Amino acid sequence: MALLTAAANREPLRDMALATQDNNVAALSLSDKFTSSIGASIRRVNLGTYPDSDLGISRGMGYRVWAIQRPCSHPQNE
Repeated sequence: MALLTAAANREPLRDMALATQDNNVAALSLSDKFTSSIGASIRRVNLGTYPDSDLGISRGMGYRVWAIQRPCSHPQNE
């Protein structure tokens, strides 16, 4: 959690992306907890949206890619 928070604080205006395996309940739980802690939302995105090498994954291993959308990175039009 501390590492994710440090990364989020380093680039507060950027969204974040990560990958987890479907059966990794702990990673999914941590992702949800972290997302909630920074007031963001998380959504599943298609493989290929981000380069596999940037996510540190290999195809065929059951990974799902997630985007964490931060509220400060999407200002609303007034």
